[in-house]
Amino acid sequence: MLDCGIKEEIDLDSHPCFLNLPQLPIIVWLNKCSVKSKKISELVGISCSLKLGEGKGVILPIGSPTISSCNITLETRDLLELMSYLIDCREGKSWLNPVTWKRYFCKGKNCYYFAPTEITQRPSNYSPIVSKLKSIGSFFIIDEVNAIQLEDKYLINRDISLEVNYINPIKIAPSPLYFAQRELSQLEEKWLIVQIPNEAILILSKEGVKFNLNDGIIKLENAKELILKHGLRWEYLLAHVEQVEIENEPIIVDLIPTVNPISLLEVKPNCVLPIEYKFKSGIFTIKLFNASGNSLNSQLRIAGRIKKAVLRYPEGDLEGSPNYDKIIIPIGSWSVVEVEMELGRIPKELLKRFYPKY
Repeated sequence: MLDCGIKEEIDLDSHPCFLNLPQLPIIVWLNKCSVKSKKISELVGISCSLKLGEGKGVILPIGSPTISSCNITLETRDLLELMSYLIDCREGKSWLNPVTWKRYFCKGKNCYYFAPTEITQRPSNYSPIVSKLKSIGSFFIIDEVNAIQLEDKYLINRDISLEVNYINPIKIAPSPLYFAQRELSQLEEKWLIVQIPNEAILILSKEGVKFNLNDGIIKLENAKELILKHGLRWEYLLAHVEQVEIENEPIIVDLIPTVNPISLLEVKPNCVLPIEYKFKSGIFTIKLFNASGNSLNSQLRIAGRIKKAVLRYPEGDLEGSPNYDKIIIPIGSWSVVEVEMELGRIPKELLKRFYPKY
C-alpha cells in the first residue's frame, strides 16, 4: 500500500503546505482521503484534477514538496491467498518475489535471480561480478571500493564520495509519485539522481542517504546497501521502480504450490509498478502506477483465467477486455489505475506456460 503519512482528511485552508504536492489528486484518490477548502474549487495535478467546490482553481507546482517520498509496501499475504486460490498448495517453505518484474537479490554471500512474482523452493543462484570500482561513466569514485555488479547496477556497502566535475549539476530528488529538482547542497533522501550533460547516475539506499555536494564532489554518508545505476538521462533510471524493489525484498513463506517454480503475475513494461495487492473471494485487485512520462498500454498476465475486469481511473471506470490470462491496460503518464479482476483456475497443463524464463 501507499503510505505518504497523509491523514484521512486534509484541510487545505489550514495546511496550505499540501499544495506543494504535484500529485496530490492522485494520492487523495488512492488513499480515499477527503479534502476540504473554502477558497479552492479545483486542484490541477500532473496527471489528473480534483474538484472540491466553490472558489478558484490551483495548478499544483513542480517544486520542493512537503513530503519527499512515500513508502510502497506490497501485501504478500494477499499474493499468497491468490496463489492458493489459483493453484493447489501444501505446507512448506518457499521464496516469494513480491514485485512484478525480474530482479536480482543478494543476502549475505549469496545472490539469486527471481522471475516476476516468482514463488519457488529453490531460487536460481546468480554469480555477480565482484570488483574494485573506480568510476561509473564520468562519475569518479574517490578511494576505489569493492562493488557487486548486478547487471546494470552496482551494490556497495560503505560510504563513498563521487567526483562529478560540475559545480552545479541538476539534482533530481523524490516527490510522492513524481520527482522534484533540488537546489540544496545538503539533503537527506532515499534516492537522488545527478544529471550532467549526456549522463546521469542514480544513488539509492533503503534507509536513506545524506548527500553533501561541494565544489563538484558528492559525499554520501550513512549509506546502507547503497545502489548506483548509470544512464544517459534521469528519466531512464526508473528511480521509483528501484525504490519499490529495495522496499519489497524476496521473503520466505509457509506455502509451496504443487507447480513450482512459477511466475504468478507479470506486468509489462516494468515502468508500470504495483502499489497495492488485494484478494478476496476470487476477486483480485491491483493498483498500478505508471512511473514514466509516456502514456502507454500495459500488459498484465496472471496464472489464471480472467473472467471479467474493471479498470478504475480517477476520471471514471471502464470495462476491461481480458484475453484469457492477459489484459491490456491503458494508463497515462505519471498516472494510476485500479484493476479489479474476477479470476478462475486454468488447467494444470497450461500452468507450464508460467514457468520462469531465466
